[in-house]
Amino acid sequence: MQLEKYLDNARRNYATAMNTFVFKEYESVFELMHLDILKQAISLHVFSTLYRHVSHYLKNEDLKKILLYTTVFLGTSPYEASAAYNIMSHLDFNEGVFYPQ
Repeated sequence: MQLEKYLDNARRNYATAMNTFVFKEYESVFELMHLDILKQAISLHVFSTLYRHVSHYLKNEDLKKILLYTTVFLGTSPYEASAAYNIMSHLDFNEGVFYPQ
């Protein structure tokens, strides 16, 4: 099923983002300019839009709308947001959403 493939990709992208960018301290922007770091950024599809990335997996427009809704929280459009934001789909659908009662 294409949705499962999309969510598996989102899970891998989340792990890459957390391990390569979020939990590492970079002293300078120049530290990010290494081939292995650039490869990781490319694997996150940072140069593609979220809409294009979701459309690669799914054709159903209603399902796309559900997966693209998270851009509302970013204050942007899925036609402009980086595909790297598909990590939000991993959190929503694979990890679950938690909130205080």
